[in-house]
Amino acid sequence: MNKSTKGALAAAAAGALLLGGAGSLAYWNSTQSVTGGEIKSGTLTLTQETGQSCTDWTLDAAGGGGTFTPGVTLVVPGDVISKTCDYTVTASGAHLAADLTMAAPSITGDADLAAALTPGATYTLDSTPVLTGQDITSTDTGKVLQATITVTFNSATSGTTAQGMTAALADIVVGLTQTHA
Repeated sequence: MNKSTKGALAAAAAGALLLGGAGSLAYWNSTQSVTGGEIKSGTLTLTQETGQSCTDWTLDAAGGGGTFTPGVTLVVPGDVISKTCDYTVTASGAHLAADLTMAAPSITGDADLAAALTPGATYTLDSTPVLTGQDITSTDTGKVLQATITVTFNSATSGTTAQGMTAALADIVVGLTQTHA
């Protein structure tokens, strides 16, 4: 090897050795601790307390009213059947808000009758109507939510549509869905 090549290789090796220590360069730094603490979560529940229950299904008063017996009572267009349930609200949290919900229950059976039945719900909170868009908040904890579930047989059902048919209404789920206030 010639002298200049050997010199260049030696210089490169020396540089590599010097740079090998470059990963251990230290820079000034400083740290401070941020104090941690306990974190607790709020609650959101509907509970049927002792003495609270659901009424039996009833047939609207327009047709004479009375008890609606599933699988026995025959309904006609315009009829509304209803059931009322009471629950105690537990709601706690700094920014808690909740919307009342009713999961659309499935209605199975004969298609024409199933299509003519519309479930719905209205609510009161300690006997005061809950308005559309009104949130349940932590100030409502301990109050009684009354959910009135209705199933309406569309009065516009005409001709022989949905006559002599059977439909089954699945369980209805009333709930509170948390939002952030």
